[in-house]
Amino acid sequence: MSIRWTLPGLLALLAACGGGGGGNPSFQLALDPESPSLTAARGGSASLTLRLTPEGGFSGTVSLALEREDGSQAPAGLSLSPASLSVSGPSPITQPLTLSVGEAAPPGEHRLQLRATSGSLARTARFRLNVPAPGLRLGLPPGTFGLTRGLGGPVSLELAPEGGFRGEVELSLVGSVPPGLSLAPDRVTLAALTTLPLTLSTTSSTPTGLHRPRLRAAGGGVSAEAELSLFVAARGEPDPSFGSGGIRIFDIASASNTVRDLLWRNGGLVVGGHAQGSGGNSDFTLAAFTGSGDWLATETTDFGGQELLLDLAPQPNGSKFVAAGYTFSGSTFRIALARYNPDGSSLLDTSFNGDGKRTDLIGSQSAALAAAVDNSNRIVVAGYSVEGSNTELFLTRYLENGALDAGFGTGGQVRVPVGPSSYFLPLLVFGGLDLLLQPDGKLVVAGAKQVGSQTVLFLRRYGADGVPDASFGSGGEVTAVVGSATLATALLQQPDGRLVVAGNSYNGSDYDFVLLRRNPLDGSPDTSFGTGGQVVIPIGSGEDLSHALVRQPDGRLVVAGYAAAPGGSDFALARLNPDGTLDPSFGAGGKVTTPLAGEDQAFALLLQPDGRLVAAGGSRASGSNVDYALVRYW
Repeated sequence: MSIRWTLPGLLALLAACGGGGGGNPSFQLALDPESPSLTAARGGSASLTLRLTPEGGFSGTVSLALEREDGSQAPAGLSLSPASLSVSGPSPITQPLTLSVGEAAPPGEHRLQLRATSGSLARTARFRLNVPAPGLRLGLPPGTFGLTRGLGGPVSLELAPEGGFRGEVELSLVGSVPPGLSLAPDRVTLAALTTLPLTLSTTSSTPTGLHRPRLRAAGGGVSAEAELSLFVAARGEPDPSFGSGGIRIFDIASASNTVRDLLWRNGGLVVGGHAQGSGGNSDFTLAAFTGSGDWLATETTDFGGQELLLDLAPQPNGSKFVAAGYTFSGSTFRIALARYNPDGSSLLDTSFNGDGKRTDLIGSQSAALAAAVDNSNRIVVAGYSVEGSNTELFLTRYLENGALDAGFGTGGQVRVPVGPSSYFLPLLVFGGLDLLLQPDGKLVVAGAKQVGSQTVLFLRRYGADGVPDASFGSGGEVTAVVGSATLATALLQQPDGRLVVAGNSYNGSDYDFVLLRRNPLDGSPDTSFGTGGQVVIPIGSGEDLSHALVRQPDGRLVVAGYAAAPGGSDFALARLNPDGTLDPSFGAGGKVTTPLAGEDQAFALLLQPDGRLVAAGGSRASGSNVDYALVRYW
């Protein structure tokens, strides 16, 4: 049997079998990657990559559109570019697309699809778009920003729009805002990331101290806040709310008495020093004052000789505290140590050595000039002693009960020669030594030693066991000499670990204040401070001697002592910026001198929690005895 084909039948057969290069023209649609998730803020855009694959000889124009995943109209404010593409060959087409998000686009997550159509053909590919809600981000520099009472200064503010925010932003201070604090500018138009200097100003009534207001930026129904750590510092003017015009002179005994150290406790002051009675001997003497300078009580401690209290050291828990100094009887100086109960005017703490006090003799002469208490309430005392023909630096540690700690150094002591025996008394007179306990348990002592014919400042660091820290300087010691002689009188450690020592340097005719800053790892000079790590500060044209040092939370340093003046000397303070330059907002060009009675000498300095400064020492009018003297500064 034969089969006869007609032309229409043959064509139909070929079409059914897929022959003749045919099939119905069509295309496939995909996104790369598949089902992407995009984010674009209002006013911004996102990118899509479309892949279109022609089939069955498809060609022509394909229209592109956006719609919701359910096929309904796309949200307002969204547009796609390009809106079409041409297909003219069999090869797949890769087309980058830009999805623009207008100001009208609603925030949130949108489930969308891309629809591609050509005639009756339609294909879709799904994706997600997140449109962030408009917002603001506010940034401030880390750390504490410092101002001086009655003055202002700039702080760098960073404002960043988010989610397509555009428009005017109002700036304000909220929360715990101290009286008299203001800012400028208070408005800014924001279209992009902006950094601007914001000026903060205080008035003469703005309280000193650490304040934590919040800086608020608000506009367009959104807002952002950041805490501002702000320290308002004293300007160097006597505080009229303290004593009489900022000055409190107090006669403890009928003869000479002088303050050597200060503590702030329970909202008031505890001052420690010595008071010489009518019998001629002086005793450790503590006096408690209210925050406004009113006397509360006095406590004296007699060791049986002539005593001088030189340092107060609180226990870490803030309760009891230790007083260190020396007692002199006959021809012998001895270490004198006492521990007191919290309020500073109560009886001695009898859990210490049975009666609250202890004396010790190291070598043939010894005097404690500084003390520190560690977290185990062990007491470390530093001072100078005489052994044979040498003056020595000593450190000794006592347990909480007052017993010598044999686990420290050799038998509880560390001793290092610092000069001939004749050096002992001058070091006591100049008060050339201080001690601090680092957070890691290491001890640093600053003092003076004789090298050849020079008096040289030294820093020595020890481990908690009293062994020299070999990583610090040479064998645990670094030295410095400024001018022809340099002595250390005060020492502190900054939060970043750097060590700052204050003292006095001889310029060839008289002494000036001097400060040095050292790096924490090896004791090398911190060259970012002053000139090569040191600053010399002549207060006047005569003898200037520093004795105390504090650091403000904003990093500024205040050193106190006294300066020669006609008829005697005056209290003298200087404040330095963190880089060692004098702070011109303090006193006159960074310096303050305060005359009291005639011969006025400051040996102690305290930074109250409210930011006010208290300097203390002794004051003597012509022909009279020395009295306790305190000055508080705004």
